[in-house]
Amino acid sequence: ITGVAGKALVSIQSDLLQMGDPLIEVYSIDGSKINEMNARSSRTLVMLPRTSGIFIIRVSVGDLVKSERVVGQR
Repeated sequence: ITGVAGKALVSIQSDLLQMGDPLIEVYSIDGSKINEMNARSSRTLVMLPRTSGIFIIRVSVGDLVKSERVVGQR
């Protein structure tokens, strides 16, 4: 999970994609869910809200979960 100019790039190993549809969730720093989507490929670009701030990107595939903080800048 990498922050890139108002977006987050989520990379998922191809073998993990076979475990089911990965779920990508975007949260504000206070824990409010902003968005969620299913990843359909090994690389997914997630648009962050049009406000500056810190966002949490949570990716879950099967029993595996990874979260990262990403800075959104406008």
